Amino acid sequence: MNKLGLLSLLMVGLLTTTWAQDVSNKRYPYEPAHQALSDGQRGEVFKVDFPKSKLYPGTSRSYWVYVPKAYRPDQPACLFVCLDGVLFNAPTVFDHLIAQKQMPVTIGVFIQPGTLLNKDSTVRRYNRTNEFDNLNDRFARFIEEEILPDVRKQKTADGRAINLSTNPNDRAVAGASSGAICAFTAAWQRPDLFSRVFSAIGTYIGMRGGDQYPVLIRKTEPKPIRVYLQDNDRDTWNPLFGNWFKANIDMEAALNFAGYEVTHQWQEGGHDTRQATAIFADAMRWLWKGWPTPVRSGWSANNTLQSVLDTSARWQAVVTADTVPPTAPHTALLPDGNRYSVQGGVLSYKPPKGKALVVDRDANLGAALAVSPDKGQLVVSGRGSHWLYDYMIEPDGSLTSKQRLYWLHNPGNEDTAEVGSLAFDTNGNLYAATALGVQICDQNGRVRAILAPPGGAVTALWFGGEKLGTLFVRSGGKVYQRNLNVTGAPSSQKAVTPKSQGAG
Repeated sequence: MNKLGLLSLLMVGLLTTTWAQDVSNKRYPYEPAHQALSDGQRGEVFKVDFPKSKLYPGTSRSYWVYVPKAYRPDQPACLFVCLDGVLFNAPTVFDHLIAQKQMPVTIGVFIQPGTLLNKDSTVRRYNRTNEFDNLNDRFARFIEEEILPDVRKQKTADGRAINLSTNPNDRAVAGASSGAICAFTAAWQRPDLFSRVFSAIGTYIGMRGGDQYPVLIRKTEPKPIRVYLQDNDRDTWNPLFGNWFKANIDMEAALNFAGYEVTHQWQEGGHDTRQATAIFADAMRWLWKGWPTPVRSGWSANNTLQSVLDTSARWQAVVTADTVPPTAPHTALLPDGNRYSVQGGVLSYKPPKGKALVVDRDANLGAALAVSPDKGQLVVSGRGSHWLYDYMIEPDGSLTSKQRLYWLHNPGNEDTAEVGSLAFDTNGNLYAATALGVQICDQNGRVRAILAPPGGAVTALWFGGEKLGTLFVRSGGKVYQRNLNVTGAPSSQKAVTPKSQGAG
């Protein structure tokens, strides 16, 4: 290589190295809310040790409580929960915004993640990702069942008791990185606890399933949550888990599609909270705008939700204690008297006259089944699996063409390991009772919509009411009902042929 070529390569390498090492040094407009007020105007911040937990055995942690100067215990205060301790210069910002009535009187609770300690107080294991990155409701329960009862036992230095509102509209939750996805999950899983979310540099990536959120948001009936997303264009801690910035963009797009109140700030920078801290005051102004007017659910662009849901109908608790499904979930009776049942991995067929015949033995079969509206298809749940099995029903009652056809999202968790029951509507859509809610599958086996009843995990569902237009579910130990724009198709009713939904 000649000297000119070698010099060119060296220059390219030098420039590349320079660009790679460049860091954001962005300046932000002056924000007075970040300047500390005088001692007489500041709220109080105190630390509390929390050495034990039932939901996270063996962990210990600390949390901090901020109580604004304007707080009076005879009036329940709004609540702001933040993960990873005191972030975003929040107490100082709150002092300003509360004094200027740009947010309500709010008590802040800033929670550290748990650690498991050795006898000499050294760290044996960090519990942060287990608490923050999981998509279940455990940390929301930990806040409500363990931390907040302890907070209510505390008093300020001048003797004021802590009185917190239990209205989700009066509650916000926030965090950065894994704390951000934890904040979103707390509201997503428990909108009865939190309505407002501030998410900074959130880990909506493949650590513990966070990359599933954009799809789940698009499929799930909208919840009453307002979300502020912040991220930086070079955000990453470890690229192994995905493109962190793109994941946040996907979250914003999904929330927009599903009709949520959402805004965002995409800025220059890496995986740090400098930018989030700079915009925090404006984020709080936006999250609390219009309070106490409640945060409301939007209307999703999901066409399956639009076709299935009656917009005027909501879930209602059923008062009648003896409301039960018309048939057992493991049995399907056809109009001609033929009966299919599944139990212990054995699938049986019994004609109107004659003995029951075993038509399949498979240890992977679950305990729920349903027959399609045209009586030509039998669907059986899988045991602890995302999959449902599909059979073609022949004229003589025999079954052929067995396939794993229907795929569900996370069909179980620690409490509900399998699909509770299955049912079809006359359009050929299949409804599955799962820990995630009611998952609605199209004719080709894909989940197109998810309904989340107020009681949480759904253990049973069935159609009933006038013209079979009411969906009943058993959720959280209670029965709820909701009128839909579809008609149920019980296996015992005469055959109807749904319009084809095509091959797409």
